[in-house]
Amino acid sequence: EQGNSEAQYRLGLLLLGEPGVSRQPARAWMFLSLAAEDEVEGAAQDRDVLELGMKAPELLQARQMLKEWQQRHH
Repeated sequence: EQGNSEAQYRLGLLLLGEPGVSRQPARAWMFLSLAAEDEVEGAAQDRDVLELGMKAPELLQARQMLKEWQQRHH
């Protein structure tokens, strides 16, 4: 959470349900979005693919999480 874009990208991927990690699509979307903002290769595409499979309430939660993270860290 300290602004390392590559780490945020990797964390987003992990939260998609790697073995031993519980699937957390909203948090994954948030971290992929943060990485995409810093133009990490693949982050925007992976976020967009994830978004296609998310339900509206889940996406709303993810966007709120992103907004709150940005307010705390900018």
